[in-house]
Amino acid sequence: LPGYWAEAASPGVAVEDTTGAGDAYMGAVLSQIAGRPLEEALTPEAVGGIIRFANIVGCMTTMQKGAIAAIPTLEEARRFACTAGEA
Repeated sequence: LPGYWAEAASPGVAVEDTTGAGDAYMGAVLSQIAGRPLEEALTPEAVGGIIRFANIVGCMTTMQKGAIAAIPTLEEARRFACTAGEA
């Protein structure tokens, strides 16, 4: 997306451990792109939603100790997004 810039605020959380947060963020980005035509996944609107979702997953990962065990499930991330006003 040449010339396109997107940013999204992260929800405030009590950080326990940042291990794995970046990996969880990237996994969330890829999970939202996978299986969709790139023309659909990489529109400015879609990218904004992908970034917001990835921020939620990354933030949630910092709320627990560890890396793998702290990564939320898709359902947990969706519930958190609803309570954070991101749904």
